[in-house]
Amino acid sequence: MDKIIKEKAYTIRGIAILVIILCHAPFIISQYCYGDLAVSVFFFFTGYFVMNNYLTKDNYLDKKYLLRKIYN
Repeated sequence: MDKIIKEKAYTIRGIAILVIILCHAPFIISQYCYGDLAVSVFFFFTGYFVMNNYLTKDNYLDKKYLLRKIYN
């Protein structure tokens, strides 16, 4: 994966985390946030990175790799 694309994706994922945190805050801003969208974006990018790491390994057919990732 290109380094610039990876950095941008991590930035978007970080923004999604901040939006999720702000949506759980008891401030007035929590009434106007898009928490569902932020959770969807976070899970999309997290799943994308896990699958990208899984498929770029030399032994991606090793089923124990994915189980170790889930366990950690």
